[in-house]
Amino acid sequence: MSHFYATKAKTPSLVEDVQTPAKAKKIPGMYPSVTTVLSIIVDDFINNIWKPRRITEIAREYPDISWEDVLELTYGLRKHPKTGKMIPSSSFGVCVHKRIEELVDDVIHGGTNETVLEAFTPWAEPFLEWMDENEIKPKATEYIAVDHQLKIAGSIDFLGEDSNGKMFLADYKCRSTEDRGKFYDKDCQQLAVEANAIKKEFELDYLPECRSICISTDNKKHFHKVWKDDHVKKHLKTAQLAAKIYWNTRMQ
Repeated sequence: MSHFYATKAKTPSLVEDVQTPAKAKKIPGMYPSVTTVLSIIVDDFINNIWKPRRITEIAREYPDISWEDVLELTYGLRKHPKTGKMIPSSSFGVCVHKRIEELVDDVIHGGTNETVLEAFTPWAEPFLEWMDENEIKPKATEYIAVDHQLKIAGSIDFLGEDSNGKMFLADYKCRSTEDRGKFYDKDCQQLAVEANAIKKEFELDYLPECRSICISTDNKKHFHKVWKDDHVKKHLKTAQLAAKIYWNTRMQ
């Protein structure tokens, strides 16, 4: 599914009912999301071999479910920590992500969110502990960064300030792993575009640090990866080229 942001307003926002380029290009100021643009970069093994094979296996195992449910089950199931029911791994990750957002917002606004996601707190708390240990100042969650030059927008999981007063971006990924983080090029591509947009918006004389956080769904551990400058610059270039191709082929 494609996602698009309305960027004409003072505060950019995701537009839920615009899900195709055909509809988006009819509305002035509608920009595709970073993940939508990056989706045109295909991984030969994952997209052409592993995923079709996995979808076929699920469709045969569950012949009566919809194709949307088949896609949601592609990456497996996880046990809900409270109900014990099996839920799609993607839904598990969304709950962990949302719980971190709630806890960080509590720090920013000095309140306590009422939540139905308490069961996911053990997967979220290590991030708050890391913030305390490293004197991190949270500035925003789900901050929408817009690059008007590339005509692209993205929602940043965490926008913070380190102990030296420099801004940085963090992105959470829930993945099945035991003793090390799993990180992929697209993780950096997404952060690189958003960091470049933040640099422009806040008129910084540096590109904000890009940090990926792999959250183990198996043991709740958090693994941090700070992407090196050369990786960020390389992946920023890739994302910039992808944005040009996307607009030329789908938004014109």
